Amino acid sequence: MFGSRHLARYVAKVFLAYFIALLAGVVVVFLVADFGDRIKAFWDRSWAEVALLYGYKGLVAIYQLTPAAMLLAAAASLSTLRQRGEYTALLALGGTPRLVFGVVLTCSLVLSAGLTAFDEWVVSEAGTRIDQLTTSRFNSWGDWRTFYAPKRWFRKGEWVLYVRGEATPEGLSDVALWRLNPRFEVVERIDAHALRYQQQGQWRLEQVATRHFLADGSSTYEETAARQVVLPGTSTDSFRIQGGRPEQLQTGELLTQIARRAEAGLSTARWAVAFHSRFAYPLTGVVAASLVLVLGSRRGRRGHLTLALVEGVAVAAIIWSVSLSCRALGLSSHLPPWLAAWGPVLFVGCLAWGWYVWRERYA
Repeated sequence: MFGSRHLARYVAKVFLAYFIALLAGVVVVFLVADFGDRIKAFWDRSWAEVALLYGYKGLVAIYQLTPAAMLLAAAASLSTLRQRGEYTALLALGGTPRLVFGVVLTCSLVLSAGLTAFDEWVVSEAGTRIDQLTTSRFNSWGDWRTFYAPKRWFRKGEWVLYVRGEATPEGLSDVALWRLNPRFEVVERIDAHALRYQQQGQWRLEQVATRHFLADGSSTYEETAARQVVLPGTSTDSFRIQGGRPEQLQTGELLTQIARRAEAGLSTARWAVAFHSRFAYPLTGVVAASLVLVLGSRRGRRGHLTLALVEGVAVAAIIWSVSLSCRALGLSSHLPPWLAAWGPVLFVGCLAWGWYVWRERYA
């Protein structure tokens, strides 16, 4: 028992040493490459602000590159044990590859759980700060408007709503509504000074101007002090949509925004994918590590570190390709959001398990 514990600690030490070294290396390479690509934009800026920006980028890069570092560390650890003859000695003493697999995957699971917490409490805030710095200090707007501009257009049932003013807990100010028939033709337009929530999807319009469009092409116009309108499934918070990238929201905020966007008739695909990815993405490192361990423990495999790292990079490329495909299909509503996020984990996990079963039976 003592020997097993001692060996487990040793394997964990080798894996974690490689993990820290590889993560530091890939993060530094990423940041240097990113800085070199943008150096012209920073040339006349404060270098203290540039350092602050890249401090936040470093935090985000750690999150993004940790799964890759986990799989490369798993491949390098097994290769090192083979090169030193320690893996062969383990098998000669009656041990099994499962001991090494178990230690590496247990460490990977712990790192995965820590990465989820790191994303929740650190990376989400760092991402927001990056957007703020790039727009306010470096005048680089990119796709800022897509995520931070207030939402103006909503659709609920037969109504299309446009908000010119602000959304507050009391309601909406300066709004326009269009009522559509089943043929998507406008049959009524309402302009109102305010839209106040009453109860159970019922809203009160104040200072209302209404125009009805008749079938013969004519229209009628009237003004009233107030009128009622029903927007089914809405509540007082339905149109209070929070700005920001969904990946930068904490889990509770994500769930709230998904519910509000659904109530307001907005797309929720990107937000739902971001919610599931918060838990799925860290686990890609675990399943990827299991796959490279299966590859590295095959019979006749020599302990060349270069070959192990090449195999790790190949697995990373497979995961990246599958992730991009699943995400694109999820955002276009061709895949359910949960499958778009968990697809790479399921694919690589099944690949690793299938390869392991085949090898045990036939190899």
